[in-house]
Amino acid sequence: MKRWWLVVVIVVAVQLGGATTFYFLTTPTIPAAYRQQFSHALLVPANRSVVLDRGSISYTASSNLLIFHVHSTAGDITFNEQPVPANFSNDPSALTNLTKGMGEYQTLETEVGTVHLTRPKDIDAKQVAVIATAGTLIFIYPANDLGELQWRQLFAALAVRT
Repeated sequence: MKRWWLVVVIVVAVQLGGATTFYFLTTPTIPAAYRQQFSHALLVPANRSVVLDRGSISYTASSNLLIFHVHSTAGDITFNEQPVPANFSNDPSALTNLTKGMGEYQTLETEVGTVHLTRPKDIDAKQVAVIATAGTLIFIYPANDLGELQWRQLFAALAVRT
């Protein structure tokens, strides 16, 4: 008799776990209110190692800029995402010129595109990662310096969403 209840408890727990997982996997990372305003693709967390701080999301319509913070094992990180400027499509060297001017010191090839690691002098040489992917220009500001492995882990946990 006791085993019957144990089986029921296990079945219910598995079903609740599956429902919860389905909910979190199908819930959009960026709420619809922001997605409707920002019409371009977004680079967003795609797994649990990077967690979006939903309270940090802000959108500035005049500059079409979406800003949000994430928490990861590497620390707190801020994302600034905007449509790629028009001159980038006309000038293939525009991104390179931008990142070189920001003190580029390394590039990383990732699944979501080429990441340019920079240390701009105007922000006290703190790291900034820059990537242009799927029509979106993204500046990524970690709270603390990240090593190459940490950058790779971060970008492996992100996905482009349209």
